[in-house]
Amino acid sequence: MIDVISLRYGTAFKKAFRDPEVFTAFVRDATGVSLDITEVQQEYCYKETIGRVKVEYDLFAEDTKHRTIVELQHIRDDDTFERFLYYHIIALIEQVHGHQRYDFDRDVITLVVLTRDIRDKRWQFDWAEVNFDVHNVQGTALGIFNHRLVFVNARRVSATTPAALRPWLEVVEDSLDGQVDEGRFPNDLLQRVIQRIRVDRVDPEEAMRLKDEATWEVTKADARAEGERKGRADGLAEGERKGRTMAMKDAARRLVDAGHSPEDAARLLGITVEDLQEP
Repeated sequence: MIDVISLRYGTAFKKAFRDPEVFTAFVRDATGVSLDITEVQQEYCYKETIGRVKVEYDLFAEDTKHRTIVELQHIRDDDTFERFLYYHIIALIEQVHGHQRYDFDRDVITLVVLTRDIRDKRWQFDWAEVNFDVHNVQGTALGIFNHRLVFVNARRVSATTPAALRPWLEVVEDSLDGQVDEGRFPNDLLQRVIQRIRVDRVDPEEAMRLKDEATWEVTKADARAEGERKGRADGLAEGERKGRTMAMKDAARRLVDAGHSPEDAARLLGITVEDLQEP
């Protein structure tokens, strides 16, 4: 057993899966799509904001045929499915630059990795997808669109999980307690994932990000519990807003202590200076 940073944290997940070979193999085994890429970008944003909400993708890569997005989700959010559908649609909309041509140059593949269980039993799955193709009345896919939104859940690995995908989800699940039995995963690429998330290979900047993530996770969980205790429809939303503000203030203070101005700290966190000044 070796000590690792849990893959529930975005910092660890992005560090492990930004490797183009790892990314390509994972996407292939989860979706069946083969990519031809040399670079995976982290925290990717489009140059211009599309829609009313700024989108930032955990991992983003594209070749001449595919625009591929991989997102990690651990904290339980009520809008998980809607949010990632929005992310997926924005990746489509961004390709259209005028009313004279509506073609999508690239198929969009969005892969969401869940690392927590879902309470609603209807939605407890190991693999599921939204397929955007057109189907006729007989249910036959016509092959017009190849855009896909795929969800996988590391907490729901079972005998029905696709064989190629299973070891990827198992290594994610095994990491969640902060330790991995490396002997279970002889595959070279899985070993590469494990080595990248070893505790003794975390640099100071990554450590700061991990601490901020942990703070945000705890404050959000506390806020959710507070909202549920209040029993009011708006209690949860208000509690989460306060929890997010607390986490962001803490993260901003760390950035300022490291030499950033308050304005730069706010910009890096995707918020405003006014947000940081809220009581």
